[in-house]
Amino acid sequence: MPALQAEDQYGKTWAWAGLKGRPVLINFWATWCGPCKEELPSLQTLADLLGPEAVILTVNVKEPPDRALTYAQRSGLRLPVLMDPRGDLTRQFGVRIYPTTVLVGADGRPRYRVLGALDWSERGAQAWVGELARPGR
Repeated sequence: MPALQAEDQYGKTWAWAGLKGRPVLINFWATWCGPCKEELPSLQTLADLLGPEAVILTVNVKEPPDRALTYAQRSGLRLPVLMDPRGDLTRQFGVRIYPTTVLVGADGRPRYRVLGALDWSERGAQAWVGELARPGR
């Protein structure tokens, strides 16, 4: 699993050590990516439905922070936005298609990689995240 040490728009630092025991979704996106912008509201809905049961992080790739954070604010996105202006974190995760979402189990192991947009607000997606909470699945 690639290292995770990044700060969000609220000044909170995110690292794997603080996420153990919880499912984590990491979504890589950019403002120039139409499917990304379509998908982000459903990730926010999923986060609202799940509450603290899971952690959903978004990573803005290779854009000026002002552009990404202005977009997030205007679109009502309250999820953490980690800035990756040089694409270092994105490369470590092997992301080449946008959006890409990496799903990590509560045990800290990567379980799935979703390429392209998905409606995360559907019940199936909620069940999928619930499955991540079970060890060894």
